[in-house]
Amino acid sequence: MEQLEELLHQFRRTPQTVSTLDSTHHAVVRSCISEGRSDNLMRMLDDPLNFGLFPDNYSLVFMLNHFLLAENWRDATKAIFCRFRSRRLSVFNSSSFVSLRRWGSS
Repeated sequence: MEQLEELLHQFRRTPQTVSTLDSTHHAVVRSCISEGRSDNLMRMLDDPLNFGLFPDNYSLVFMLNHFLLAENWRDATKAIFCRFRSRRLSVFNSSSFVSLRRWGSS
């Protein structure tokens, strides 16, 4: 997992970073979740300037599904804040408020 983080960090520093495919973000999200490394995923999401991880709608729904089923309200809320920062909210309004409410009441 550390190699993946280092690779993303190095790629972000190159001029080719503008040609990053959406599938790259999805692959990173899927691999972090399948390895049980949500802490690494959250750290990369919190630092978009150094890692350039901007999940698309499918990746965000995948994360929210995983975190909400695992009752991991903290990480579900952090994933939603990632979407709030990018100002693309339409698909996630109801699931966003569910996870925020659960996290706030726990």
